[in-house]
Amino acid sequence: MCTSTSLVRFACQLLSERYLQDVYNNYGGRVMNTCLSVNIHIYIYAERERDWFGYLFIPLSLSIYIYTYIHIYVYIYRERERGSLSTTIRARLERFRLGIPIGHAVARAVNRLNSLRGQVKPSAHGVFIKTLLNGWPTSRRMRTTRADIRHETISCPFCNCGEDSLEHFAHCKWCQDVFAQFHVSCHSMFEFLCLETACSEAGYLRSKVKVLSLLFTIRAAIVHNPSSALPLNLSILLRTALSTVDPY
Repeated sequence: MCTSTSLVRFACQLLSERYLQDVYNNYGGRVMNTCLSVNIHIYIYAERERDWFGYLFIPLSLSIYIYTYIHIYVYIYRERERGSLSTTIRARLERFRLGIPIGHAVARAVNRLNSLRGQVKPSAHGVFIKTLLNGWPTSRRMRTTRADIRHETISCPFCNCGEDSLEHFAHCKWCQDVFAQFHVSCHSMFEFLCLETACSEAGYLRSKVKVLSLLFTIRAAIVHNPSSALPLNLSILLRTALSTVDPY
């Protein structure tokens, strides 16, 4: 009986470890911690009762409850997360004239974000989020943060012809040439936000997001270059940035 109890205990512990790892991989640490707490109570009870059948029966009898709880919890959490994200993206995209219903634009944006998970570096993924939320610290966006510089905007750091804003970057000739080097196109704000049909293809979307990340980095280097220092060479900056991009 002792041998049987030990074998069942070992088997249940092994199954629980694999189960918890699977929960963590699919649902994250918060749900896994809840399952771990339930498992601890199960094994405390089984050890106290010294019932070998308890090791097998209790986890199995509660597995349906745990499974149901996980899926209800995850459904509610994801729906809340999706609703909050969609609402935020909608509020930002409404300022752009995209040419499609705002609901369709938001759905495409959320789908793009989900499909990029694990496909690009976190920094590139973050830049895409900033792009959708109009979060680049351009001079046009930041012009009202201080009263003494209200309405002051610098010129485009890439071409020096337009203003420093996402709306201009979407039509900037220099930016378009960089997109072309990655075999993708950008001739409008709709395309700059990666909402066109072509971005439904994973490889095309990855390329565009990498360009956005590259442009964001180059712009930051130019804008934050001290006025007392020598001007930065845009061609050298581009070559340097290209050397850091992941191969395809």
